[in-house]
Amino acid sequence: YRESRANTSVTSGQLIQNDGTGGITIRSGTNPGIFVDSSNDVGIGTTDPDSTLHVQNGSAGTVDAYSNSILVLEASTDNNFINMLSPDAKNQGILFGDATQNWNGQIQYNHNGNYMAFYTNQSEQIRITSGGNVGIGANPTSILHIKSSQAIIQLDGTGTGATDHAGLLLQNEGSNKWQVQNHASNDRFQIYNYSQSNTGLSILSGGNVGIGTDNPVKKLDVRGGIKLGNSGNGSIFSDGDIYFQHSGRQIFMYDGSGAYTL
Repeated sequence: YRESRANTSVTSGQLIQNDGTGGITIRSGTNPGIFVDSSNDVGIGTTDPDSTLHVQNGSAGTVDAYSNSILVLEASTDNNFINMLSPDAKNQGILFGDATQNWNGQIQYNHNGNYMAFYTNQSEQIRITSGGNVGIGANPTSILHIKSSQAIIQLDGTGTGATDHAGLLLQNEGSNKWQVQNHASNDRFQIYNYSQSNTGLSILSGGNVGIGTDNPVKKLDVRGGIKLGNSGNGSIFSDGDIYFQHSGRQIFMYDGSGAYTL
């Protein structure tokens, strides 16, 4: 049944062309059903579509959709989802194409392996397994698995102050924290112990290496005793150990019969 009316009420089950606005409305009852405006934009649940297809289940507020949107899904509820359903062991996803390829990029969920994959240039780049492992160029076997001919992670810090740096913070739950960092203000590489608030190792831009000091003045600058050898206890020595004692300014060499002072 079709009627052509201008600014009149609508009864249930009617298809109406509104001569006042040039729009066509299909509705069941008095609530908006499907509306096509004079620009051929389609609204479902709304008579004022913001895009080519605008599906509304309540108002999100006064905001308007992005002007280049083709599809707008609007709701006033706590959750607003796109739901894809398929049989077991099938794939679902979104494809991104251009003028020469019907797809170049893809977001895919693989139900057979229960993983999420992200593609660029028709090749898988990132995979997230069902257990939460993330692989970049790899099927991950750890929390983060990167595989490449040049597997380099780049961190660019933007600060230049004394407390600014780029690095990695390492911590086991409830244990000490260590940070591997590039210090911004003086361009030095450091391994820093957060729990003890001191630097374990520092390498200056000129190549000087410091252990127990932030500012090594020689190629190797060690503040404290040095022990070279096979024994694992600092106070127990075995054959072949060499011990440099800072406090006593002595060098000890150990063999099977005892210690010799140099």
